[in-house]
Amino acid sequence: MHLKTILLAIICLPMPAWAQCVKVHTSTAPYSVSQSKSVAQIHGMSDIPDWVPADAGMAMGNFESQLDVKYDTGNDFIAYSPCGPFSYFNVHVSFTDAVINIGREIAAHSCMYNAAVAHELKHYNDYKEALGESGHGLQTKIATYLQQLPPSTPESADTDRYNAQVAINALIEQYSKDLYAELERRNKLIDTQAESMRVYGECPEQIKDLQRASGN
Repeated sequence: MHLKTILLAIICLPMPAWAQCVKVHTSTAPYSVSQSKSVAQIHGMSDIPDWVPADAGMAMGNFESQLDVKYDTGNDFIAYSPCGPFSYFNVHVSFTDAVINIGREIAAHSCMYNAAVAHELKHYNDYKEALGESGHGLQTKIATYLQQLPPSTPESADTDRYNAQVAINALIEQYSKDLYAELERRNKLIDTQAESMRVYGECPEQIKDLQRASGN
């Protein structure tokens, strides 16, 4: 009974003004699986190839996506707007072109193929989770910046909006760097030797065949 009462009280609290005018929407595109690249091409796609199975000397797959950040603003002048020179500020952050690459030498739906896809899905789900968790921080940073601006006037609004966009672009650039750093940290937690050994143990014969085919 008491728990329900507390929850209702929290739900009924009015949203702060900045939360009403600054919104950050996050989304991750559905993934697709591609076998357009060879194992060698996938292996060379990064300085630290993704999950090289123990003693295999090659990467079987990887996950790649593009971070896209866009925003739209309301430019109607509102005196003392909590969004500074804007009537609203919406940011759309998304991972687009989400692709799991599996080497074309690996037979579709084989043991190695299924193990590779399952591994890369860990990265995909981690990207999705990290992006969702990052949205509130970006919202707070933009809102805090806008709240600190002096009030706009009808005469200064256009210039104020331009200057604000320059500053917010810098905030978004730093946000992107921080997000990629977080993803790199998460990737290392997934791409462990234990994970490599697990996959190697699931499909040893197929990995040996790939080793022989590649000359390793």
